Amino acid sequence: MKTNINKTLNQADKNFRHGALASELKKQCERNLDYDLSALTSKLQALYRDTISLIALYGSCLRTNKFTDSVLDFYIVVNNYKDAYNSTFYPVFNRILAPNVFYIETTSGSDTFRAKYAVISEADFYRGIHEWFHSYIWARFAQPVRLIYARDKQAKSLFYTCVSHAVVRYLNETAPTLGNSKVTTEQLWTNALMLSYASELRPEPEGRSNKIVKESLDDLDKVTVAALPALDSIHSIHDSAEYELSFNDSVSKQYQRYWQIRRWQGKLLSILRLV
Repeated sequence: MKTNINKTLNQADKNFRHGALASELKKQCERNLDYDLSALTSKLQALYRDTISLIALYGSCLRTNKFTDSVLDFYIVVNNYKDAYNSTFYPVFNRILAPNVFYIETTSGSDTFRAKYAVISEADFYRGIHEWFHSYIWARFAQPVRLIYARDKQAKSLFYTCVSHAVVRYLNETAPTLGNSKVTTEQLWTNALMLSYASELRPEPEGRSNKIVKESLDDLDKVTVAALPALDSIHSIHDSAEYELSFNDSVSKQYQRYWQIRRWQGKLLSILRLV
């Protein structure tokens, strides 16, 4: 079942689909995995049939390379909720409080794969990154992710448009909290992760954000360089591994307030999703 994804993408997104950032992300998101996850993805496709546009893998398994001793994390992007579910309840709930999260497991030979997967529509995937105030979607897709399945060229175009925009938005929403300063890639992204994790129901323990950044630092450095033309008041320093941030106190405090609001909003949304 195909949908006209191009109706979702607007003219301004062309820069994200074809720019240096999308090109760098494509290299990173399409790297081969050390494990064959086809048994798991086939089961997901059997559940949601031809409504699936995209399947993306994210989370700690990409850093630790542990796929059988942990619970994997997936995002499934579907055409729409009505066609995806054989239910009257789930489409309504998913539309009100996207995404829905489910558990699945399967075996392949002697390996057992377990996963949590979130279901989100194409429209909400796009809006969640481009429009939603809370960072739940755009912070997640700004971080390392693998594209496991794309139904067609249009679906892949949607993915790289959204992931590119997620990176730019993530840095533009988090860097101002650092005010006027000079920072490294590590400091820039550690601050970003600390802010977005704090807006979730169960934030990561202290020091976890920096550890995650260090494990992906080479990729994050390349992504940051590619994103620079689209970043606000973030400039590379010649012959230096640092970036100069130019945000006055008023702007910095404003963005700090935004993240305080997201903390409360995130806790409320997390509780509602559990209910």
